[in-house]
Amino acid sequence: MVRGVSENSPAGRAGIKPGDVILSVDGTNALAMTFAEVAQAIRGDEGTQVILEIEDGASGGRRQVTLTRERMDLHDIKVPASGRSPNP
Repeated sequence: MVRGVSENSPAGRAGIKPGDVILSVDGTNALAMTFAEVAQAIRGDEGTQVILEIEDGASGGRRQVTLTRERMDLHDIKVPASGRSPNP
């Protein structure tokens, strides 16, 4: 489950938000992966692309997004202090 997203990141610009669930990364089932494995699968060389299948945390709808990887400043990512996803 996505816990935090920077608005000015590839994920934020694609509309991914806290509470969404990453179902797959480049066609690989993310539900069978640990958090660290998902994070590693999403990382890659700047300028390359990664395809995510996302389940909307509010509506349950599914969509596929293609992100172009870029250098990120982790200080820009906001995670709720409680560690829980915000209510829709």
